[in-house]
Amino acid sequence: MSAGTTFPNPPRLTFGVEFEFLVAYLVHTKPDPLESVEDLPPVNRTPVDMFELAPTLIYKQLVSLLEDHSINSNTEESGIEVSEFKNKYDEAAFGEYTQWRVKWDASIQEDDRETFDYVGIELVTPVLLDTPVSFETIDYVRELIMKTFRVRVNPSCGLHVHVGNRTERFPLESAKRIASLVWATEHLLVTLNSPDRQVHWYTQTLRNWSNISNGNFECSGPSERERFLGGDTPRYGEMPISWRDQHCTPDIIQAFAKTRLKGHFEPFWWADPDNAPSAEKTGGAKSPLESSWGTEFEETEPTESVKATQSAAPLDKLLKSVEPGDSFLIRPTESELGSSSELNDPARMRTIPRIARPRYTLQQLLERQDRLVEYGGGGLDLEEGRRKDPGVFEGVRHILAATNVTQIAHLVSTSGRGMTDFSAFRNDAIDRPDDRRTIEFRAAEGTLGPWATTWARICVGLVRFALYARPEVFADVLRSCDRSTDEDGVYDAIDLLNDLGLYAEAAIAEQRIVEHKDEWGLEYVPESS
Repeated sequence: MSAGTTFPNPPRLTFGVEFEFLVAYLVHTKPDPLESVEDLPPVNRTPVDMFELAPTLIYKQLVSLLEDHSINSNTEESGIEVSEFKNKYDEAAFGEYTQWRVKWDASIQEDDRETFDYVGIELVTPVLLDTPVSFETIDYVRELIMKTFRVRVNPSCGLHVHVGNRTERFPLESAKRIASLVWATEHLLVTLNSPDRQVHWYTQTLRNWSNISNGNFECSGPSERERFLGGDTPRYGEMPISWRDQHCTPDIIQAFAKTRLKGHFEPFWWADPDNAPSAEKTGGAKSPLESSWGTEFEETEPTESVKATQSAAPLDKLLKSVEPGDSFLIRPTESELGSSSELNDPARMRTIPRIARPRYTLQQLLERQDRLVEYGGGGLDLEEGRRKDPGVFEGVRHILAATNVTQIAHLVSTSGRGMTDFSAFRNDAIDRPDDRRTIEFRAAEGTLGPWATTWARICVGLVRFALYARPEVFADVLRSCDRSTDEDGVYDAIDLLNDLGLYAEAAIAEQRIVEHKDEWGLEYVPESS
């Protein structure tokens, strides 16, 4: 090997954050009641004759602040200055998210205006790589805003984290892993954010409100295009899903389908991929096609002999024929992992007792929901609509049985917006090449504090673990989550973060639990003697 030989870096995940907050302002003639408070930024002042323009002026001031500190930005109304892209496909996927954007959001509300007037702000980051400098940039921007403007948050504000795979769509096996881990960990991660988020129409828990919880497993069969883009993971040597998306034409779909017939295992490869027919030129593949998929792709139940011979991913094999409550996942032996097992030896010691799973009564949930009404929250029928949690492996079983990403989107969909939103996998999103490809984590309440960056790291780390953890390590976390569903004191959110390799985030989460324990109704599990 020559001295100059280099190896390609592994692909990094991408992410973005949506901050929702309020900026206070006053007309020039009105006194500031908090003027004497030390270290408080000056309140924004607006001339009386320009009071109605205050929101627009504040948007522009925020944009100027970011630009003055070399942070690219623009308001939603000013248009996007698109940077250089490799092709139109990248431009369609990323074009709207190349700069920091300042937006107006009607859902951000504040009715108490006796002391100050407020303008609701949604600040959206550009697409960022999962690198330390990206998180440092987020920290820098949020601190800059807090030191410059008089800002606050209320229950109408949220913190949304999008995690993606650059311009690539997550393939089926990756989607299964991510959705399975999101489902399994939800009851633990909710303890790190305000329980108000669990009674909001736009942050419905999957374990209580999704189609899985409601027993609604049937969804319309995928179209030819959806089978082509979301029906499997590219085989070794195949063009990526983004290539399929750009060349989703009838002849290419038919050629691809032949490689998925029973007895075919060769990778799909178009003879001249650089000059393949473009979906843009042919108008896509929505015209009727003669069936090239064969009986294996029809919506019929495979025979037992076919089931036995179909190949399965390692995780699927570990979870085969799972029933709720089964203890079928066995830890690897010491001889298999060595004397220092990553599954048994903690990398850091926790500093607080374990947290019991919160079991809020209906009355407690209704009281929290009532407090959200003035902020546009609530909207859930807690008395009739909230379903009993079916458990970890009941949900995972259905997710792993999905044959298309659109089925996964259906299974974890809710009547409003899920606490973790997989709408980018839905039929209508798959059929739009310019639609986003991210998974949206919506569980956190609005904040411009340090937790915003920590929560973004946790969301990205969760997806990273789902994609890259060894099957037995992944399965062990699922089993621990399953035990913690009904048994307190065996596993909690801090244990989970440690298992995900998020040690710094686990330490910060411990401090957050201590700070909000009483407010959120959390309880420690007494340590056994």
